[in-house]
Amino acid sequence: MPRRWARPLLLEVCKPDVIINTGSAGGLEPTLKVGDIVISDEARYHDADVTAFGYEYGQLPGCPAGFKADDKLIAAAQSSIEALNLNAVRGLIVSGDAFINGSVGLAKIRHNFPQAVAVEMEAAAIAHVCYNFGVPFVVVRAISDVADQQSHLSFDEFLAVAARQSTLMVENLVQNLTRG
Repeated sequence: MPRRWARPLLLEVCKPDVIINTGSAGGLEPTLKVGDIVISDEARYHDADVTAFGYEYGQLPGCPAGFKADDKLIAAAQSSIEALNLNAVRGLIVSGDAFINGSVGLAKIRHNFPQAVAVEMEAAAIAHVCYNFGVPFVVVRAISDVADQQSHLSFDEFLAVAARQSTLMVENLVQNLTRG
């Protein structure tokens, strides 16, 4: 089965009440540090261009320009992260189909989405599917690296940190959601 069918099929078969997606992202906000957390209030594609047909840069035909995360899930994620004494930033997460590791790609993202706080490869696709199925979502990412900054951690070392923080945050978030 092609990967592009997996998420819609999962939502159609399992019919989840909400989607909470975690992982890693590159930081665009200069105040972020490796290990900090970003909570989506919106997700957009940074590499879609159908502006010739009157759409905004990053907007796909028949879709909104961005996919808004659920306010209740955002608040619950923020509360869960604060309870763990982790630094968190809320904002726009942009996604594309390529790993951004050069100044040209980074400059294009910053030009088109100056308000973006993080960049990665999945949030917009997940948000898009949730939008199509009417499923509330939030995307939470641990920062693996920050544009224009050096890190003492390798990506593999960072993954262990991110996995630990994501696990704690999701456990706390699920407890918060089931309580209230």
